[in-house]
Amino acid sequence: MKLNKTKILITGGTGFLGSQIVKQLLNQNFNNITILGRKKPKFLKSEKSLKFKFSKNLFTENLVSLKKKLKNVDILIHVAWYVNPKDYLHSEKNLECLIGTINLAKAASACNVKKFVGIGTCFEYDVNKKYLSTKTKISPQLLYSACKASAYLTLSKYFHSSKTLLKWCRVFYLYGENEKPQRLYPIIKEKLRNNQIINLGEGKQIRDYMDVKDAAKMIIKFSLNNKSGPKNICTGIPISIKNFALNIAKKMNKHNLLLFKKKKLKRNFDPDFIVGIK
Repeated sequence: MKLNKTKILITGGTGFLGSQIVKQLLNQNFNNITILGRKKPKFLKSEKSLKFKFSKNLFTENLVSLKKKLKNVDILIHVAWYVNPKDYLHSEKNLECLIGTINLAKAASACNVKKFVGIGTCFEYDVNKKYLSTKTKISPQLLYSACKASAYLTLSKYFHSSKTLLKWCRVFYLYGENEKPQRLYPIIKEKLRNNQIINLGEGKQIRDYMDVKDAAKMIIKFSLNNKSGPKNICTGIPISIKNFALNIAKKMNKHNLLLFKKKKLKRNFDPDFIVGIK
């Protein structure tokens, strides 16, 4: 498969991770990229090499419609999912995304798409294991991660007898450009820019934080090779929330605005330690 002629379709290509995958592909001189989404985003309108296909709701489209959209596609990178920071971990919309993803896989197989690249999550694993490899037991605790894990398990069996190669990217903690304002990284930056004091609790939880640009590059590299199955999209480097915040504040010379005092409230899902093994 000649890379410059490879036809790549990306769902969710206007979102936080998806848009970065598109940008990195353009940087690598791929010139046959199609974005499947609700509308054409302003920040990509000037890119003449991009093509666009539209869907009001990808996850409720019928098989006939999906097959038309996937005609002549070599690689499908399926990033789209419901990810509203307010409720995505528990929202019933995850069920719609799961069903829609299975239908998308059926369409991909029918159209002889060579590679189906799915985006999973580190939360699919038994997070009590702390260091998580692709061999770690699957044991999701949330509806979001349960639906992602279900998609992977279902598609791995479905594509087993298909010509389509399944690749599954389990993403860890991403941050960076165009991140939703309700998430930790932009909250810290916004408050510091406004010279507001921010209390992050003790900040002892250990995470595997990765710049979304680096994650996009890793996903693209994995998408282009001939390996199948799951892959962790991570740094493998543990860092506390406290040190993550301090690194941001020091670059802005505002570390004096950070507080790390114990809070009474704790989120429903807040593991002490999650780090990936590449």
